[in-house]
Amino acid sequence: MIAMLILLGVRAGAGVWLVGRRDAAQDPRVTVVLLGLLVVAPLLGCLPGLAVLPGGAGGVDEGEGGGISWGWVFSGIWLLGVMVGILRLSFGLLGLARWRGRSRHLGWREGIEVRVLEGLEGPVACGILRRVIYLPGHHGEWTDEVREAVMRHEICHHLRRDPLWRTLAGVACAVHWFNPLVWWVARRFAMQCEFACDAAVLESGVGVRRYVDVLCDLAWSEAPPAAAVAMSRRGALEARVRRMGGEARGLSRWVVILVGVLVFSGGVAVCLLRPEEREVPGMAEEVEVRLSAEAFPGS
Repeated sequence: MIAMLILLGVRAGAGVWLVGRRDAAQDPRVTVVLLGLLVVAPLLGCLPGLAVLPGGAGGVDEGEGGGISWGWVFSGIWLLGVMVGILRLSFGLLGLARWRGRSRHLGWREGIEVRVLEGLEGPVACGILRRVIYLPGHHGEWTDEVREAVMRHEICHHLRRDPLWRTLAGVACAVHWFNPLVWWVARRFAMQCEFACDAAVLESGVGVRRYVDVLCDLAWSEAPPAAAVAMSRRGALEARVRRMGGEARGLSRWVVILVGVLVFSGGVAVCLLRPEEREVPGMAEEVEVRLSAEAFPGS
């Protein structure tokens, strides 16, 4: 199981890197699909597989000789890490639920509730079933232009269902907590979400220079809770500014689709295909055969 998860994480990381090699913002849908595959990989690994790959000998009882079953040990460590990751994600979601009780209702915008939360550093879009945009208590000091840019950005997050997909990425990181490539894929997806929303704001007529000023003024110093999407984080601000100031040189749509299909199908194959095991008699069976054999055959 662990080897299968490692191989799958390597394939997903390679696929996301290939698709975004020229333009990191290109087609986050491929990243979402691969994150979903990473989440369901343990379930696929438990299904009856197809024994078509060449493999080594099997059928030997690992319990003979009283040795330790390292497969069970590694599986137990992995499950413990998964439980810790899921708990952290759950605490983050509970923290967002407490935000609602501490905030006040401000209004609605395109079917999305807008609330004000004192002490918040910047605007945040969150909520999977109940879509909410949280504004900081000092939002009254913003100009109309800044407020419109903020709302456009956060509304775009909800239209793209980014809080849901960010939660999916959190689950993938919990399942593959030992694999740094999966964490890198999750960070790349978070950046792709911001790139897409930045492009939507610029297409609405906001100037690049003015929008960059808004992002710098509203930059967060810390990461928001799970399933929450902050408008601007200081660690990712430089890459977003460079993306807005440069020209996109991405791959063609059909190349992206081809890479996505190949990586996804290869990942499914990794989960379902099994090595073909050859039965080898155990030590007791071999001793019985030797004792029952004729010492001088043909005499």
